[in-house]
Amino acid sequence: MFHKQKVKQLANLLGFKDEKKAIALITRLSGWIKAKNTAPNTILTALTTIIPELHQDETENKKQNIIFPTKNIYIQKYGIKILELHNQGYGVRKISNYLKINHNIKISPTTIHNFIKAQNG
Repeated sequence: MFHKQKVKQLANLLGFKDEKKAIALITRLSGWIKAKNTAPNTILTALTTIIPELHQDETENKKQNIIFPTKNIYIQKYGIKILELHNQGYGVRKISNYLKINHNIKISPTTIHNFIKAQNG
């Protein structure tokens, strides 16, 4: 009745361990939408395209809404950039110099070190 590959993809996106739950979801949705004469495979295709977009939007919103618990204005503003540079292998002095050159702000390497240490636990 359903395309097996699309059912597997939907089950993975929703975090289901078996495909039976995904099939149950699709059949329930088709019951709701039968008034519009929508086929279950059409719903399956729509779900497999919509859900990844929703996950992507959700992760982008989480990145934008991160607020770091610190009084330093520059750490709050450039915290994500500092963590990205640290993950790329930059040291605290190189991050400090990068911020000084590219953003015209001065943050001490010790402050950056303490911030990274607090974020990584």
